[in-house]
Amino acid sequence: MPATSSPLVRRVVAGGAGLVMTAAMTFAGAVAAQAADTSCDSGVCTVTFGYTGSPESWTVPAGVTSIEASVLAGSGGRATWQSQAVGSGKTGLGGAATATLPVNPGEELIATVGGAGQTGVSTVAGSPARGGYGGGASAGTKSTDSMYGSGGGGGGSYLVGAGSLLMAAGGGGGSSVALVQNGDNLTVYLVPGGDGGSTGAGSSGSDGYSTLASELSGAGATESGPGAGGGDNAADSGAWGSTVAASGTSSFGAGGGGADNTDGNSRGVAGAGGGGGLYGGGGGGADPSTNISGAGGGGSGFVAATATDIRLLNGNFGDGKIVITYNAPKVATTTELKVGAHPNDTTSTELKATVSPAAATGTVTFMDGNNSIGTASLTDGTATLSPVLSAGTHAIRALYSGDSSYGASDASTTVEVSASTSPSFSTDSSSDAPIAERVLAGEAFSFDFTASGTPTPTYSIENDDTDSTVLPDGVTFTNGILAGSSTRAGTWKIKITATNSLGTATEYVKLTIAPGTATALEAAVSPGDSSSTTLWAVAPDGTVTEPSHSTTT
Repeated sequence: MPATSSPLVRRVVAGGAGLVMTAAMTFAGAVAAQAADTSCDSGVCTVTFGYTGSPESWTVPAGVTSIEASVLAGSGGRATWQSQAVGSGKTGLGGAATATLPVNPGEELIATVGGAGQTGVSTVAGSPARGGYGGGASAGTKSTDSMYGSGGGGGGSYLVGAGSLLMAAGGGGGSSVALVQNGDNLTVYLVPGGDGGSTGAGSSGSDGYSTLASELSGAGATESGPGAGGGDNAADSGAWGSTVAASGTSSFGAGGGGADNTDGNSRGVAGAGGGGGLYGGGGGGADPSTNISGAGGGGSGFVAATATDIRLLNGNFGDGKIVITYNAPKVATTTELKVGAHPNDTTSTELKATVSPAAATGTVTFMDGNNSIGTASLTDGTATLSPVLSAGTHAIRALYSGDSSYGASDASTTVEVSASTSPSFSTDSSSDAPIAERVLAGEAFSFDFTASGTPTPTYSIENDDTDSTVLPDGVTFTNGILAGSSTRAGTWKIKITATNSLGTATEYVKLTIAPGTATALEAAVSPGDSSSTTLWAVAPDGTVTEPSHSTTT
């Protein structure tokens, strides 16, 4: 069957019926248009293409590298008697399959949804049931009005990406009728169309009731070629499907048309149309002498070699559809890992993972090399774990798992964990033999009495004499450092205790602050005589001593 042009139109995707078009059509250049009926729930987005009678395009969103596509083709048209479905109304079902496909962000995919074949036209001469859009073929014509009609072939559905066919589902073949006259009794038999292929060959039209009906039915298409027309190439045989396979840039695999019925019999039945697909199914033939006609064969299906997780679905009745699902792109995150100060092997080491943006939820798993050491939930973007690590070097990682909206991320660092030791001072001392330190009053000083030890010791001081004052004014003791400056002369005995989780150590210190050299102060006294000079002695602590005598000049 020749191919005719089929432009790709810009439109908003919406479900609904459209005009059923003749079978063989070609793909044309696409204008990208994001599908309107895209919905997302719990991180999974769904794009549905219903039957419209035109190819449509969809652009892969940023961050999406894989989709699951379900492609369902149109079914064949039912056979009719006086406009009523014959028998059970069974007809060839459209092929249906789902598969996971690799894609690239920004890539344009073209979806062409096949339409169902038209139900048999029972009364009008020269007006056959038309094939569904997507390569479905029309039933044959009748030379006179007849009470019986065969259905058109269903259209195939196609998904194209980067100029290549990704998936195709074969349309079902149209059903036909076989009439058997036994005396005054006329029995009407249904000859069902063949089902379309989901990932490969379609099936042939079934025999209904007799070998002749089987011979007149079109063959199903295969992955490598079209189905043969029914009737064994007789004058009233159905047409073969198109030898041109569907692709990203050429025509649909069109089904073969049903044979015409030309004898003018009001009971005459024409052959049914074959379904479209990768290749088209064969059309049904007709035998005017017996009023028996053949059903159409189903079109073949196709799945690209890059597809994975391929599954067959139940055959489709009615218009086809294409459904694309994908995981919604997630917001990128970063994870920062910080380690608490002075890691050691006897106390817990704080591991804090901070995930940005802070709105991210979920959990962070902390790893020590290849071993998990715990999992913590995020609270305001932060997850904390405080394990006790053995002494040595540790490769710590924080793995954020991500959630429905935010992507996973991780961070790593190397942690050196010290072996624990009890506190120890570098100089031995005792209450009777303290470390002696001497300074002058008013002199600034700093003495280091820090102790070694892991974990880092904490300190306390107390009196080691009868004086109630631990330290003179102006002198402090902080984290092992005795420092300051005091004008107060005297001696202070101090007991310093260093403590960590393994024990304590004690250091004894004797701090002597000696008086400074006296300073002479000369001043004029008023009132007084101009011939006298008065001297005061000023000690370093600020004490002023009155003069013992005056000098007259």
